[in-house]
Amino acid sequence: MDDSRHEAPPTQGSLSPDMGERDHGGADLPDVPRPFAEEPRQLTGQGCGKAALLGCGALILLFGVGMVLLAMNLERVMVWIVGQLESQIERGLPEDLPEEERARLGRAFDDFERAALAGEMSQASMASLQARLMETAEDVPQGLTREQVRELTLALERAAGTEEGEPPPANGPPASDDGE
Repeated sequence: MDDSRHEAPPTQGSLSPDMGERDHGGADLPDVPRPFAEEPRQLTGQGCGKAALLGCGALILLFGVGMVLLAMNLERVMVWIVGQLESQIERGLPEDLPEEERARLGRAFDDFERAALAGEMSQASMASLQARLMETAEDVPQGLTREQVRELTLALERAAGTEEGEPPPANGPPASDDGE
C-alpha cells in the first residue's frame, strides 16, 4: 500500500481524499465486487426464443378462435346484452306509463330477440338500435320519460321489422281508426 496517500493521520470514520471511501484506521478492506465481468461470458443454449414463440403463438391462436366464436354467436351475444338492458330499463319506466305502452315495449323486446336470433336484422338497424339503447340506459337512474320509452319502442320495432306505427301522443287521446 502506498503510504504517501495518507499525509496526515486520519481520524476514525473520516473520508480519505482519493475516492471518498471511509478509512478504517489503515486496515485493508476486501475488494469491492464489480458489477460487470472483465470479459463478457459466452451465452449457452437457445435462450427464451423458442418458449416465447410457442407461448405467444398459442395466445394468438386462442384469441383468433375466440374472435371466430364471437362472430358466429354475435346474435346471441347481442340478445343477451339487450336482455340485460331490458331489465334495467324496466326499473326506470315512468310510474304513469299506461299498461298498453308497457305491453308494447315488452312485445318490441320479444320481437327483437326473435328477429336477432333468426338473423333477420341488418347491421345498420343493429347499430341504430344499439345507439338508442345506450342513450336510454344512461338515463335510467334518473327515470325515463314517456317520450324516451316511445322512442325506444319504435327503435326496437324498426330493428325487428315489426313497427306498429306511431303511438298516440303522451297527453292526447288515442287516435281513432274510423277515418274521421
